[in-house]
Amino acid sequence: SEGVICLSGCTQGEISALIASNRYDKAKKSAELYLDIYGENNFFIEIQNNLVKGNKKLNKQMIALGDELGIEIVATNNVHYNIQKNHRINDVLVSSNIIHLYMIPILIEEKMISFI
Repeated sequence: SEGVICLSGCTQGEISALIASNRYDKAKKSAELYLDIYGENNFFIEIQNNLVKGNKKLNKQMIALGDELGIEIVATNNVHYNIQKNHRINDVLVSSNIIHLYMIPILIEEKMISFI
């Protein structure tokens, strides 16, 4: 992990999702694991203010977690590209993730594809 930084992820990320589902202790353990892997100056708690319901409460809890563990906070607003014309690349990545998460298990179950 030398030279690599890691953010805790958006609201759908592991740590945020755990906090949102009232599993603070598990979120804390996950954050401690990432802190151990990436190091004190290479792992950051990510927060966003996208005017989404529950965002303010989640941000407060994420900041509290960062404070408790001594992890710096990064505000990203869930940005996935730095130039607007690059949005198509992000669209492809999001689409491939949707296919991976939702379609692959269905296709395997229906015996339409196999990895063997």
